[in-house]
Amino acid sequence: MDTPPEDVADALLKLTHRVEIMQRKQEQHHSEQRREMEELRRAVENLTDENHLLRRRLEKADGLVKRTRAQVAAAEPQSPPKPREVPSSQTHHETITQLLKSSPETLKLEHAFFLSHFQREASDICAVIDLQMKIRGYQCWYDQEAAHITQLGMLEGIRTSAVFMLILTKGVFERAWCVFEVRAAMKLGKPIQLLHEADAAHASYAPLNDIIASAPADVQAIFDDNESLPFRWKVYEQQALLDRVLVGNADHLKVLSNDESMQEDVLADSAKAMTVYRAGSTATLYIDLGTGQMAFKLLALGADGSLIYEDLLTCPLNLVDRPARQSSELEEVEASIRQATTTAKERIDATLANGDTFEDRFAGVRCGATQWYRDFSEHEVATKAEPALAWLRNTVMRVLPSSAKWNFEVLSGQEEASLEWISVKHAMAIEFGEEPPIAALAGGKGSVQTSMDGAGGHGAHHLSARVALKEGIALVETNEIDGWRTACTASITQPFGPLREQLQKHSRADSPIRIICSAGFFYVAVAAGVVERKDAPRYLSYESDVRPKIQALVDDAGAKPMDRANGVRFLRCLDFIVSEDASDVSLLFAREWKVSGKVYRVTWSTGAFLQYLAGRYYSLAGEDAV
Repeated sequence: MDTPPEDVADALLKLTHRVEIMQRKQEQHHSEQRREMEELRRAVENLTDENHLLRRRLEKADGLVKRTRAQVAAAEPQSPPKPREVPSSQTHHETITQLLKSSPETLKLEHAFFLSHFQREASDICAVIDLQMKIRGYQCWYDQEAAHITQLGMLEGIRTSAVFMLILTKGVFERAWCVFEVRAAMKLGKPIQLLHEADAAHASYAPLNDIIASAPADVQAIFDDNESLPFRWKVYEQQALLDRVLVGNADHLKVLSNDESMQEDVLADSAKAMTVYRAGSTATLYIDLGTGQMAFKLLALGADGSLIYEDLLTCPLNLVDRPARQSSELEEVEASIRQATTTAKERIDATLANGDTFEDRFAGVRCGATQWYRDFSEHEVATKAEPALAWLRNTVMRVLPSSAKWNFEVLSGQEEASLEWISVKHAMAIEFGEEPPIAALAGGKGSVQTSMDGAGGHGAHHLSARVALKEGIALVETNEIDGWRTACTASITQPFGPLREQLQKHSRADSPIRIICSAGFFYVAVAAGVVERKDAPRYLSYESDVRPKIQALVDDAGAKPMDRANGVRFLRCLDFIVSEDASDVSLLFAREWKVSGKVYRVTWSTGAFLQYLAGRYYSLAGEDAV
């Protein structure tokens, strides 16, 4: 029986339709394969680049080691040379007395530290200290930048410095100039800060006891009352050392705190800001990888020298818990990341002028991870964090020019606190110049950071305590709120002890204790009805305006567990650092500000950008910055 023509046509149509469906599926499959291959290719390229970079660094390090060994071997004398004779104590004191007669009777303090060192052995250490102190707002008397390198010039440099800093290296006490400076500081009664080279691999290193033994008998008295701190070469160790130096000398530096020449904030000086702007590299895309949240922010220096801040994306996603591959959720996240990166590029392109290109203005991507990354084991970093970071980098860098730079770092708790404090100080200098805070308290999801103001610039204390909010939420949900209170107190007692001691010493008769509360502590104040999100920042009494409302939130069984847990954490921190006396304690809650009429957020990324601008200015200006 013959098949009707219409049935044949219908079968052919269905067959054609099925073939088309199969072709589309095959094309889609091929497209996905091509995309995966492209991602793999990029990942391989990144790994190859990183491998080449690591190999170059190893080759460079190996070459440096060989050259250093050769230099040390060549420098070793066949027989010990006779040390240069250092003038006696009497000779130096007579010289100092005569010089003082030819010097003005009084001189204004102009420098925070006088850097005394044996140039051949410690010039690199002094260069680091000088630059880092400038970034913090302190100027040093440093012979590489001084106008008069004479005995009188050095004596007046010591007189105009608040603290005498001596860098202890192997041959420092064999140098007549160094011994002269130490004896002058002792005669003038200057506070003395000692630092010593701690890396035995450096040619200038010698055991501290050997250095002390080499000092003239009269000079050895400086070691009776002054502890020497070790100088190390890792950046985070240097930051911690300088913070400790500033803490220990805060009282001596107070006299410099109102000196208008001590500018730690480049944006506070339009001439400095324009110096940086003209040099380019003034826009950065920041990616804040917080606990359970990923935020993209654009920070840039405008053509008028002002700060540009824009929130591009806030995604409630922990990086390592990203959706599964080839899922619609992951595609949505990737699309949001690409859009945020594209928006950043468009914003920068819109500001270009005078023949500038995007590459001229864009400093790169700075991606920072916080407490969640610090909690990871090495295995978790290798199996979870690194693959997730590779995915994030590929997604972001695919939108940017190939020349764009990517920088990833794990922020220590101390660095978080320090950078947030820089952002607070910038805003407060503009909006609350007559009522500066003396401390800051920021609550993240994984940790709490505090900072306390030091003399002349940035905070001297930058402290961090691991107080994970998710642990508190779990305890609140099981009605173990007292257990959470106990856990909070145990977590903050040791880390925040120095801040508590400093606040106890603070004279409330001179000024009240003013504390800036930001990040999660801003949001708990909103949840308790202490402030509204869009309220203009203002100081409130902790005892009467804040504490009762936060306590009511904590006691409200119907409130969100996260808000109750955050409230407990906030109260534990405040009650601990201000001791039992909450009178004259004022709080200002800050997060979403308007500074000079523009959007401003108090975050580590804002502080990092301000610090970047300061470092860039001093690297550009060199001696002219003094």
